[in-house]
Amino acid sequence: MKNFYYFLTFISAFCNAQYDYFPKDQSPYKDGIENYYKDFHKIIVEKGLQSCSNIDEMYNFKVLISPDATIKFVKDADEKNILENKCAFDLAREVAKYQTGWTPAIINGEKKAAIAHFIIYPDDLFEKYKEGYDSSKSYILPDYEGGINEFRKKVSNAIDLSRFNWKGKFRVVTRFVVEKDGSLSNIVLEESSGLKEFDEMVIKSIKKIKNKWTPGKIHSRPVRSHMKFPLTFSME
Repeated sequence: MKNFYYFLTFISAFCNAQYDYFPKDQSPYKDGIENYYKDFHKIIVEKGLQSCSNIDEMYNFKVLISPDATIKFVKDADEKNILENKCAFDLAREVAKYQTGWTPAIINGEKKAAIAHFIIYPDDLFEKYKEGYDSSKSYILPDYEGGINEFRKKVSNAIDLSRFNWKGKFRVVTRFVVEKDGSLSNIVLEESSGLKEFDEMVIKSIKKIKNKWTPGKIHSRPVRSHMKFPLTFSME
């Protein structure tokens, strides 16, 4: 029996593999994230933009910030999420047209195109807005019933490495959505192991796990959360 080790981590946002994700120790907006939301609110007032009728709407807005500090909207393949949060989606894009504080990422000493994301919860950004607001402070990540280690155990037990004769390290990356009711959906592969049969086994293993998650929350309201799930294997 081969010895192997699983290293699993969970990340609340995912990005296009051809671009770097914005470094955590850098701000994608001049003078910090709080200033992003300050400008957001200011533009709402100046442009007379309308609030969303559904106060539960929330959208994870992603932009690609280029080295010259211009932006491009990152296409969201989750059409269901867009439809359910259409007002927040449209508001984020409309406001972004007028924002000028975008700051490119510095990676290995050079300005690089990188993807940044911002949680847009419109109900906080109109009359309720307060100086120093940062939506991430009120966001609670999804959690698995029985704890994350239990989920790791279930996934690892379902993956049969004895069927494969590999050596060294390799990894696969999946992503999925934790729905408002704690179920999983949209389980897809983002980074392949290079072997279709193994990739399919990983996806099937995740789908077999029946226990539900506690959904992500913002202001105590359940929200759909996108999760990135990398698995790194070391085999000898």
